[in-house]
Amino acid sequence: MPPRYASVSYPFAYPAVAEGLPPPVITQEAAEAMEEEIAYKEDQGHAVLAQTVKTLRLAGKPATSFLACGDAATEVMKYSQVQAVDLIVTGSRGLGKVEGWLRGSVSRQLIHSARCSVLVVRDEAQPE
Repeated sequence: MPPRYASVSYPFAYPAVAEGLPPPVITQEAAEAMEEEIAYKEDQGHAVLAQTVKTLRLAGKPATSFLACGDAATEVMKYSQVQAVDLIVTGSRGLGKVEGWLRGSVSRQLIHSARCSVLVVRDEAQPE
């Protein structure tokens, strides 16, 4: 089976709603602005994926793309299960343990929850 490549970017998120509390009031103007932002982020995602696929194909690698909106780790895990992926390769922002816990670490979530192997690639400048 030929390898499959995927890329993930962080989409715009709707405001969080706490359980038991009424949802926030969003004006029509704010809702339209959020929809415009979502469309813009989706366009950016498609552009990044198109460039990545082009680069891989020029290097002789088979590549397709898929864009999903939602929590990055959750979407990668869903995709990897549906596509029966053997290996997930992800980058690392180099967050420390506390900052990773507070801001969320996609690579950490994937390592602990994915049903396949996960390879984390670090930037050379990142400390251990």
